[in-house]
Amino acid sequence: MVAWSWCVGLVSLPASGRDFVLNRGEIERLAAFARRLPAEFPAVTDDDGKPVPADVEFGFLNGKLYLFQIRPYTGSRRTRANALLRSLDADATPSARGQVDLDAVPDSGPGANS
Repeated sequence: MVAWSWCVGLVSLPASGRDFVLNRGEIERLAAFARRLPAEFPAVTDDDGKPVPADVEFGFLNGKLYLFQIRPYTGSRRTRANALLRSLDADATPSARGQVDLDAVPDSGPGANS
């Protein structure tokens, strides 16, 4: 897990793999927002007008979903070369690298009954 420290910037912290960041209700709200996103916001496009992936930044405060920004996702050489960012994916299982089914709701774990 990566966290922000005002003293030193980004730091890598151990994570158990059993920890949850979002509870079930937040996951459901985020999935519903993701389904509405294409209808409510114009597509992010490149200079030729072709759709491109978007970086959607959001957060929750007191259970309410807030949208911070939507912008084109661009993978930069600097980002791909960052050792800390590369290390975050190094131990990912093949299933963790696949697509996420936004219609599926987790049915176990600490956030499941929230």
